[in-house]
Amino acid sequence: MNPFFLKDAEGNPLTLYRGECNHPHQIEPFYRMRRIYFGSLKTAEIYADTVENDGNYYTSRIFPVHLLMANPFINQPQGAFLEFEHITATLGSIDAQRIALRFSKYIEETDNWRDRINANNKYADVKAYLLAGEDINNLYFQAYRFFDSVFEIRRLVQAGYDGAIHAGSGHGSAGEVEYCVFNRAQVYFKPGKAFWS
Repeated sequence: MNPFFLKDAEGNPLTLYRGECNHPHQIEPFYRMRRIYFGSLKTAEIYADTVENDGNYYTSRIFPVHLLMANPFINQPQGAFLEFEHITATLGSIDAQRIALRFSKYIEETDNWRDRINANNKYADVKAYLLAGEDINNLYFQAYRFFDSVFEIRRLVQAGYDGAIHAGSGHGSAGEVEYCVFNRAQVYFKPGKAFWS
């Protein structure tokens, strides 16, 4: 058994699931992005039942998998946010500043920004906050926004990271743990093991 398989409480490879509603001929999971998310059967069933209304015929499938993950960038099953304290500690202050400016829209959508940091509308935006010399480590935003970026995933891979574990906050995943890998070679499944939702 590969020592880098994610494991369950008994020490066995953890079975995770990906739910999709795709073309009938699709026998493997379909990935639109560089990062690939998996989670609980409950979450997979919700995604498998999400049908696009574009006139095509789709089939719902759920793919059970085992995942290889040796060095996740974050491992926070209870936390859905990516905190800048972690970004600064792992990637450095220069990257943290760049990321804060790039994802400022999502930082400004958080209750942390609206109700605590900028409750009195002191700052026009995150850029103004940083120019004022305020502490970047007080900021955070939803983790999945960061992992949606192909550019950021490439940089994480170059830095030696291969995935992320965080709480879900999206459609059907709120309150569930989500597992994100950065390369499809980390996904182990057997053709024919997929099942209907």
